[in-house]
Amino acid sequence: MILNHKEAIRYLAQNVRSLTPNEETIRTLHYLLSDSLVAPGIAGQIRSDSIGVTGTTYAPLEGKERLTQFLNRVLNTARLIDDPFEQSLYLLGHVSYLQAFVDVNKRTARLASIIPLIAQDASLVEAQLSNAFMMKHRVHRRRRPRDPATRAT
Repeated sequence: MILNHKEAIRYLAQNVRSLTPNEETIRTLHYLLSDSLVAPGIAGQIRSDSIGVTGTTYAPLEGKERLTQFLNRVLNTARLIDDPFEQSLYLLGHVSYLQAFVDVNKRTARLASIIPLIAQDASLVEAQLSNAFMMKHRVHRRRRPRDPATRAT
């Protein structure tokens, strides 16, 4: 699961300049996040079977065509929102709630929700994502212990 997140974040980092909340991007994120977690051939695919959400009485929409239509409606509405924070929150809530995939919907929504933030300041986010990948190669400096004599009272 962690390696799947790494691949999905790598995808976002590599496509930082062209990211937009559209069906292809959401399905790609789902594919990367759900690899080996769902049955073969289901990763990245809008579900056609009915599902339930454990511990709730919520019954998500059914039907592949209907789910695709509503996912695109959510994504089209998101693209109309100017404020990146509002757009991010909208994507997080609506992609999760729609339950368009068999599983891994919330994880997909979480990563989809950072797309507007990335688009707002691509250079800053690109640097931060790159730094996250570089962390394992960085040399960590040890902090020098404070001299007790110079400590403020």
